[in-house]
Amino acid sequence: MPDWCKNKLTVRGSEAEIDAIKPFLFGKHSRTGELEVDFNALDACPESLSIPFTDDATRAQILLMLPEDTPLRESFIQGHFNDEDANVARLLMEIKHHNIKTIGGLIKWFMEDNEREFKYCLDLKLGQQYIANLIQFGQETGHDWHEKHWGTNLNAET
Repeated sequence: MPDWCKNKLTVRGSEAEIDAIKPFLFGKHSRTGELEVDFNALDACPESLSIPFTDDATRAQILLMLPEDTPLRESFIQGHFNDEDANVARLLMEIKHHNIKTIGGLIKWFMEDNEREFKYCLDLKLGQQYIANLIQFGQETGHDWHEKHWGTNLNAET
């Protein structure tokens, strides 16, 4: 199913009436320099929601939302890091080598090395932002916020 549609907006009224509503409909300029419909002019999406939605951040968000003293189980690692890009066997070996016993210990271990996060498909910083956005706005990213507030996941384009 396509994720786009085409609509035509016609606004009728006096020049003064049309000028009065322009700030509520148009907020940006197209490549040609003409005004474009901008849903942010109607209901602005909070800036902190303008972040990407990624599996790495979602995986980190789940980890970060667990109690830090949660015992680390092999079955959790196998289920949580099941992405083909994340080498689960290698991760399990490193966890045993570093004697990591809890979720909090695992998070701390990942935070010590950004390359380690990348290697095992995590984005803790973005995951933390998802949590903060969820608490403040009820949505992790703009995608869901747009659907809730605008009825579509993308802004208007002309």
